[in-house]
Amino acid sequence: MMPLKDNQDVASFLVTKHAWRGKYKRVFSVGTHGITTYNPDRLEVTNEKTKKNDTMKFSSEHKCLILTEAFKYRNLFAEKSKDVLRFQAYKHHWSGTRLPVVLEVGPCSLEQLDPSTHTILAIYPYCDIQGILQVRDVSGGFVLGSRRL
Repeated sequence: MMPLKDNQDVASFLVTKHAWRGKYKRVFSVGTHGITTYNPDRLEVTNEKTKKNDTMKFSSEHKCLILTEAFKYRNLFAEKSKDVLRFQAYKHHWSGTRLPVVLEVGPCSLEQLDPSTHTILAIYPYCDIQGILQVRDVSGGFVLGSRRL
């Protein structure tokens, strides 16, 4: 099988593919033009998916990271998002300062944007969020519990 033209792999993971013939190892790669799987022994292309709605079944201990990477780059090879959810908010800094921000709910992360330029100030990947807690003394307030915050 020929690789996707001009595709650049951006994230690769060792996974187990589940097929009617059994289970076997594959390298699952998210690329700029689609998802590609490779035979890990010879690194030959075994499958490619672009906009098709085919089903591929895999298992991996890195499921959250794989989904995060696939959703991060999906706009390059899959259907574009139609609706962008943005919310005006305030970040309560540890120093006690309230900073106006815009929170954008993305396909793989919650993004904190500058309210005037919409420049990304921080990215909180869903796979790193361990919990969301309500802040009782701030109306509508919440705290993200994360591995990387």
